[in-house]
Amino acid sequence: MYHIYHTRGLVIERVQRGEQDLVVSILTDDPMLGLVRAWATSGASAFSRMRAALEPLTEGQYAFVRGRFQWRLIGAQAKRWLAPQVVCRANHRIVGPFARFLMEIMPSEGMVPPEVVHTARDLVVSAARANALPLEALHQAVARVLHALGYLPSPRPARQEQVASALWAAGIPHAVYYLYGRPATAKRQFVFGS
Repeated sequence: MYHIYHTRGLVIERVQRGEQDLVVSILTDDPMLGLVRAWATSGASAFSRMRAALEPLTEGQYAFVRGRFQWRLIGAQAKRWLAPQVVCRANHRIVGPFARFLMEIMPSEGMVPPEVVHTARDLVVSAARANALPLEALHQAVARVLHALGYLPSPRPARQEQVASALWAAGIPHAVYYLYGRPATAKRQFVFGS
């Protein structure tokens, strides 16, 4: 008998596999599950009950079963769909790179500090409410996640250079390029500012 895990979460990424199957990445509230990449059989089908809950930037209740090699999504119910509210292009330029950053820095499953989940949810909700978020919102969210994971001593670094060196320590130096639009060619060649 399999144990069914019920948790609340936020869909970060959705990748279609085949005609109707999906692989969905969900940042869960359960600190023991963390970021779960689950297989949703027939999740993209027009007749699927889970289809609305599997859209990117959807918050909802999810039920998982741990299979032999992967997680399987067996139930999903959408609570709040934030994607259509993030209408401003500037906010897409904030939320998109942050979601990609989370996919790279988070372990696929395991312990995740609750601050990471709260930071992601706060950024997405504030992007849905505001007309245009400043780039500083992305900088602060990345710094809070890096602090929660132990790469930064303070959640509010004074300069982007500190965030860039923490990204190097985390093993994802190329994240500087899609987060801040700067090439990450060498560790000491980061030039930030106007």
